[in-house]
Amino acid sequence: MQNTQTLRVTRIQRFSTGDGPGIRTTVFLQGCPLRCAWCHNPETWDEEPVLVWTPRDCVGCGACASACPTGARRVQDDPDGDGQLVYDRHLCTACGACAAVCPTGACELSARSMTVEDIVRAVERDRAFFGREGGVTLSGGEPLLQSAVLPLMQALNRAGLSVAVETAGAVPPERMAAAAGLGELFLYDLKDTDPARLRRMTGAELPHILDNLSLCDRVTRGHIRLRCILVRTVNTDPTHYRGIAGVYRRLGRCEGVELIPYHAYAGSKAVRVGRPDNGRTDWIPTGEELAQAKETLEACGVPVL
Repeated sequence: MQNTQTLRVTRIQRFSTGDGPGIRTTVFLQGCPLRCAWCHNPETWDEEPVLVWTPRDCVGCGACASACPTGARRVQDDPDGDGQLVYDRHLCTACGACAAVCPTGACELSARSMTVEDIVRAVERDRAFFGREGGVTLSGGEPLLQSAVLPLMQALNRAGLSVAVETAGAVPPERMAAAAGLGELFLYDLKDTDPARLRRMTGAELPHILDNLSLCDRVTRGHIRLRCILVRTVNTDPTHYRGIAGVYRRLGRCEGVELIPYHAYAGSKAVRVGRPDNGRTDWIPTGEELAQAKETLEACGVPVL
């Protein structure tokens, strides 16, 4: 029997080498409970798809205005009497009518609905490239936010595919426990070890994040990698590095730590979904700062992957 439960998928990225070991296919899912100031995937915040509008790709054909049922996209006369295509995001319901007729992809929805079986079939096309180490990585947003992720993980297991999950742990403990028993690798985003700073910069509560990490460590038969983003002038300090080391030492199934330097590329994506540009070049850590983080962690006995 086919599994017709659906998930909202933002994209499927093939031949990925940065989301776990080997060559992997990464399935990005819509929705995230956090609001990280440095978010690299701001189009995934809302649980439902949002309209991604890229003005540079617009050729001004007006097809979107003709299709829009709310007037969010319309042709408006300018002072010279010429028609000007305008977009009012406040009127937009993200129904997808404009995206369906846009010839250039200037209007796109951030996600599409796919059944569990659809996703498994899409991933299985890449099986020949996975080799002994590769497989599937579920990412986001927060991939554990959607309840149908559990049937998806079960289906991927039945298909004999290695499943990795990139999670920030900001989900109910019962969801974490269920997922922990189905994944082979958890790329656990430990964004900060200072509770007040974590709350201010992401909206997350550190005790909840650490409780779910401990739960994952107890339940999973796989492995954990701590993924720690480094944001210059925010968390690039030795106190945070020693905090990471303390968390690592309390885990039994953690392979080590991956240091993820902040990048400013997502700022343009934020603008395309109607949010302020969050791309800050002053947040990009220097090579010296990355080296210091690695050196401090290794001195504490932490493997840096």
